[in-house]
Amino acid sequence: MKTVFITSFHILIGRNVLATDFMRRLTARDVRIVVLVPGYKKEYFETHFGGPGVVIEGIAAYPFSRTLRGLFFKRLARPLAGTRTSSIRIRQKLVVEKKFFYYFLFLLPARLLLVSAFAARCVRWLDAMLAPHRDFFAGLIERYRPDLIITADINNENDVALIQEARRRGIRTLGLIRSWDGPTNFLIRAVPDHIAVWNEILRDELLRYQRIGSASIAVIGIPHYDRYAKGPTLSREAFFRQLGIDSSRRLILYVPVADFRLPDNDVDAHVLDILSGLDAALLARLPPAATVHLDRSAYPLHVIFQESGLAFRGKGDSELTVDDDERLLNALSWCDVVVSGPGTINIDAAFFDKPNVLVNFFPTPKGFFEGIIEYEYDHIKNILRTGGARVAHSREELVRSVEAYLRDPSLDREGRERIRQEQCFRMDGASADRLARLAASLLQRHGQSRAQ
Repeated sequence: MKTVFITSFHILIGRNVLATDFMRRLTARDVRIVVLVPGYKKEYFETHFGGPGVVIEGIAAYPFSRTLRGLFFKRLARPLAGTRTSSIRIRQKLVVEKKFFYYFLFLLPARLLLVSAFAARCVRWLDAMLAPHRDFFAGLIERYRPDLIITADINNENDVALIQEARRRGIRTLGLIRSWDGPTNFLIRAVPDHIAVWNEILRDELLRYQRIGSASIAVIGIPHYDRYAKGPTLSREAFFRQLGIDSSRRLILYVPVADFRLPDNDVDAHVLDILSGLDAALLARLPPAATVHLDRSAYPLHVIFQESGLAFRGKGDSELTVDDDERLLNALSWCDVVVSGPGTINIDAAFFDKPNVLVNFFPTPKGFFEGIIEYEYDHIKNILRTGGARVAHSREELVRSVEAYLRDPSLDREGRERIRQEQCFRMDGASADRLARLAASLLQRHGQSRAQ
């Protein structure tokens, strides 16, 4: 029996990988899976993802950035990406956070002097040599002797350290890009032997910005969309009954901008005030890992708030549960229009062919860095250029666009199809199977190389 390590240190990995058919397809090939999670989440993962052929190991995560060397290389990864996104993010440190010395003595020189293929190779080599390791994963590796290590978020510092440790020990690695902004946010500090990505845009960004060879990159689609391809789990009537509203009403799904995107978030309350005055029920789905400060009592009864995410008390961490994702699946299936800020909800809406209006206006004056700067990020630009989503720059534009979509949901359908084709790669419900087959082929190659 072969053994595979899979990491799950981010709130979305349970949904993105573990809750798909991937593990079932891999264990069916007589493979033992060891899932590495933060220690305080072990019981949760054992309950929801444990079973025959699956072992959950809890570890003390994130010790690396608590040291000066670990923090140095983690911070260096931002400016070395060399993208529009990273440029905006480092200027934000100067303009918003007023970190003058940090910007002029570290971020700006790093960006000006080190953005090149040669510099990337040098920094990755130094990172592997100098960043703290302390044999953090040695005990687990020696106990289980994994044949393959799958790092489900190659930008995560735990995953970085595991890739570096695997390379020292000669263990084959497969890295996953957790989200659509992965290649443009940071320099990938440790390059695994193979990488699986959602779509060809991400593959091309790895080639352009991360200087990674095309032979090591596989495009597989979005595994958690396999469940979405099967359709809703509730009928429209049952879903509306669950919300406590009349199923004959039209429904607007609002996904808040959230407090972390704005120094002073007065946008979400303002948008909810506007949308609550339209002739439709309103479902506000609150984010699982971010705050949105709202006075819920200020809104009429047809405005429903839906929580998401399971918080781990005292840890500042949470998990997006399978039930959370099922509620999102049903909401996207049965809503008429999605209103949101920038985020993966823009791809979600297009997958379900739902019109999407993005909010980019404010009740109080804001400068560029005080506003929603993500609209200038590389991955959001990819969405906006398709014409599959509209951006409202005023109250009037928001109302006009939402009402137009409610009257005719076919508007901008060609743009939404373009988003699906570019971002989802395949919508055949087989992305998890492609990932499992890729892992199995790497295991087979590993077995053949050992035999030789």
